[in-house]
Amino acid sequence: MALVTGHRIQTLSLISIKNIIESESGLQIFIPDAIKTSGTGRTQPCMNIPFFHDNPRLCIASSLKQYLNYTKTIRDNKTDSLFLTYRKPYRRATKQTLSRWIKEALHAAGIDTSTFKPHSTRHAASSMALRQGVSIDVISRTVGWTKKSTCFARFYNRPLSTSHVFATSIMKH
Repeated sequence: MALVTGHRIQTLSLISIKNIIESESGLQIFIPDAIKTSGTGRTQPCMNIPFFHDNPRLCIASSLKQYLNYTKTIRDNKTDSLFLTYRKPYRRATKQTLSRWIKEALHAAGIDTSTFKPHSTRHAASSMALRQGVSIDVISRTVGWTKKSTCFARFYNRPLSTSHVFATSIMKH
């Protein structure tokens, strides 16, 4: 989800089940809670996660639906948070827990976690979208930057490393 949405871990940690709406094309996830970029007149995030019927193994929307189905029996009436810890007592996963899980996934994928951190997913997603021809306006709206924001240009739109270490580490798994 971090790669597909480009959102901060803080935002992912605030996802409530009641704010997930399914349509034929995918899932929409609304975040009404205050986040880092919240402010008067600013639009709150809405994550759009499409179904990838052609490649179910990469379909985040289907995986989320399965996750909700699997965790239905361990949720109590008070737990509306999407992400739950996987040990009893099951409770809402914190930002720190989600960050640790992303770091573990990056490490399992062969990515050097001394260089690339969980927040690197935001950089990777927004930079890849730009390289694939997505406009900066669409990228900014998707990840929650304002039209006037220079955040992408200053911090995220970085040249790719010419080293083959990154590609080699990913492809050997």
